[in-house]
Amino acid sequence: MSRALRSYGHLIKSVTLFCDDGFLEKFLEFAPSTLPQLTSIWLTGLVRNGKLIAGLMDRCTGGLRVLRLQLDHDGDDAGSSDLDQSLEDGWGDAKEYFGFGQSSVAALFDHASTIEAFHVENPGLSSANIHRFLCSASKLEEFDIRSETRPGALGDNSEACLKAADIDGANWACTSLKFFGCPIGGFTRSDFSENIHYGLPPWDHLENLDLHRRVYTQLGRLTYLRELLLGIRYETNHRDYSDTGRDADRIQFDCLAMSLQSGLGLLCDLKELCEVGMKYMYVVFDQEERLWAAKHWPNAYIDFGEGLEPLLTADISILLPCAVSTIHHGLC
Repeated sequence: MSRALRSYGHLIKSVTLFCDDGFLEKFLEFAPSTLPQLTSIWLTGLVRNGKLIAGLMDRCTGGLRVLRLQLDHDGDDAGSSDLDQSLEDGWGDAKEYFGFGQSSVAALFDHASTIEAFHVENPGLSSANIHRFLCSASKLEEFDIRSETRPGALGDNSEACLKAADIDGANWACTSLKFFGCPIGGFTRSDFSENIHYGLPPWDHLENLDLHRRVYTQLGRLTYLRELLLGIRYETNHRDYSDTGRDADRIQFDCLAMSLQSGLGLLCDLKELCEVGMKYMYVVFDQEERLWAAKHWPNAYIDFGEGLEPLLTADISILLPCAVSTIHHGLC
């Protein structure tokens, strides 16, 4: 591998690696200092060190277009000597061992103007940086963040979702986005009586409505969207999923309400939608919302999650074809 990388590394256009930190470190050791034609990176495996991820991205001097990371932080060697040494050196260095630390975040933003597809599992990417990235990536067409952690209530999934409070007045630059998959949280809900039990802030109607409308406004500008997946998506065979005995334990309570009262109507221009995912979201998608969706999202497949139904105050199965966990308005 070393001779081939040294001789022909400058011709590499795409890299797909199933590796750990050690393998990636060797790859960088043997590869040329610049990889001008490399535009696509797909890393899968036990890669903890964000500095190594940053090192690979930094060599894409022609501009990175595709970044896919499927990072596993739960391996048996979680107490590796490198990680232990980093912890001894101080928290600032240890942060680099869980996906996106300062180095990898900086490298990501260096490619914000060229990146078109961003698919990451277990990123450790903060909500503020997610918003900042969406405000910078003008060519982005696919944005997908997943986590294997169970959402529960606010906090369990804090590093794998976008928090409403971090979405300020700056507009997202990715107006050509076709795929958006990212849990959005941080809302208090007047229709959820256990806010205090789950540590959510006190209910403030005006503030909460403003947060909802701020998020709906950002999403409503993405008129090329074909897939809008807001719910938690994690592997059903993961231990955090199987350890929960009830579907209710998996529901995200601090999510967008997805009701017309909260501002759902601001998404009326998303005519290209083929799928709207609300898996494990605490939503009240009632008769009025379903009729509205049938009118404004005529081709959308609406998914609430396997075996789950949204809260209803009326049975409208006669008005719209509705399966146990999905609503079909048409075919894309």
